[in-house]
Amino acid sequence: MLLLPHHRKAPNRYKQAHDTMFKSKFTSLFLATILASCISNELSNGTNTIIKQLANPNKTKKAILFSREAGATVDNSYQLSIIDFNCKFDTTSVGNTFTVDADHNEKLSLRPDLVNLKWISNDTLKIEYNSGLRTFIKNEKVGNIKLIYEPQ
Repeated sequence: MLLLPHHRKAPNRYKQAHDTMFKSKFTSLFLATILASCISNELSNGTNTIIKQLANPNKTKKAILFSREAGATVDNSYQLSIIDFNCKFDTTSVGNTFTVDADHNEKLSLRPDLVNLKWISNDTLKIEYNSGLRTFIKNEKVGNIKLIYEPQ
């Protein structure tokens, strides 16, 4: 009887190297994605400072104008939210009504006098603003509140 040596298949060194390289690239990509996500969250989380707030005549709603400071690469903005009178202002939220900035204009920096608020009735708010401001959001209605805009 003739005995043949037991042949074992030699490991494919190319496949092993490819698998190792794939795992390394995948791990690097995964870590880079997590890092980018964290940086993006930090940059998008601005801080809000209330500039002025005004309640409607029957004190069911209030308009809050606030400054949102979002970082070195993004111009600060003025944002307006209309919320229920008894609700606490969320200092991390973005405005739900009106958003403007100075468009990096050195001659027109954001100041409280550039946006003025006046309740015409319980469900109508007039917003006067400097026409040099760059407008991003300008809703005509928020819930049952009608908004009237007057650029100055």
